[in-house]
Amino acid sequence: MGAYRLIFRGCFSGTGNGVVTPHSVMVRGNVLDENGNRVNFVSPNLTLENGRFHDVVTVAGMTVKINGRVDPSGGSLRKARLVCTFSVAGKRFGRVAGEHK
Repeated sequence: MGAYRLIFRGCFSGTGNGVVTPHSVMVRGNVLDENGNRVNFVSPNLTLENGRFHDVVTVAGMTVKINGRVDPSGGSLRKARLVCTFSVAGKRFGRVAGEHK
């Protein structure tokens, strides 16, 4: 639970942050699209169940499907991490990854 530093790669690239609560995940990024345009990537309230989340959100007027998970620290993981993939209208793809601050 708490704040995460995130990196976006794929059709949106840049950095951002996330917040994980016991029941939800927020993913936010100040990213660039493939043409170099700034995009405010915000998915404010993804439901978290059994460490996994998914939803369809609107980003810059585009439909974005998000699927991800939150892995707790322990074992080989020194810090908790958040990872997800996203697809924009099923044609362009990307990935988000980050660790607990």
